[in-house]
Amino acid sequence: MAEAVKGKSRERPVDDQGRAYIFQKRPLTAPKFVKQTALAHELDKQIERKETDKKKERDDHDFLGRIERQQMEDDYLRDRERRRQEKLAHINSYKSHLDTQIRNKPEMLPVAEPDSAELIFGKNDMTFEKLEEKRRRAHEYADRQLSAVAQKKREAVLKQIQQQKEEGELIERDKKDLRETRATRFMRMMENRRRLEQEWMKAAEEKHLRDAEQKKQPSSPGIPLLEQTDQYKRCTQCQRKQVNCGETNIWCESRYPTGTRVIV
Repeated sequence: MAEAVKGKSRERPVDDQGRAYIFQKRPLTAPKFVKQTALAHELDKQIERKETDKKKERDDHDFLGRIERQQMEDDYLRDRERRRQEKLAHINSYKSHLDTQIRNKPEMLPVAEPDSAELIFGKNDMTFEKLEEKRRRAHEYADRQLSAVAQKKREAVLKQIQQQKEEGELIERDKKDLRETRATRFMRMMENRRRLEQEWMKAAEEKHLRDAEQKKQPSSPGIPLLEQTDQYKRCTQCQRKQVNCGETNIWCESRYPTGTRVIV
């Protein structure tokens, strides 16, 4: 009987679904491949978009590079054409100048004169008189140069002597000022020493006089300490008599109201 009851309690009713955690009306869970397929498509789109952006950026960069190279090539061609035109203009100008010089070329030799009284060749040759004149001018020029050099040396020596003289005067003046300063300082020190000695001697004499007066006075033990305090009737701090032994200045019937500064 006990075993039957125990088995009955262990059995679970088939229709009893209240104690389970299974929802009867819950829809079925979608399979994983659906979300995975959507995610794979999205990833493919992102990769395709990224590749498209990279390709577009690369194409833009190449296009800008081609434009820049084309501009540089055009600039180079224009510069080369300008330099060629300048060179051609310079050549033409130089050629025109040469042509002008050839057309206006002077005659190198005078017209032949069979009976000419003047010399034609050797007009600028050196003669004895010209050589003597040139030598004389050279000697005069050398003498002037030597005189100028000697004058400069003499002026430099005189300037150096004058500078040394001024420096010597400046040194002597500094020495004189230093001697006067040292003499003044020495006199001040001697004056201070003399004044201090006089003050010391005066203080020593006063001390000797005080010592002599103290020796003349009769020796006494002095006034006792208690007798010295008799002249003070009250304490300067608590204003009490010296004979007070624990007494207070506040009356016993006095009271101090809270928050006030008076005693009633």
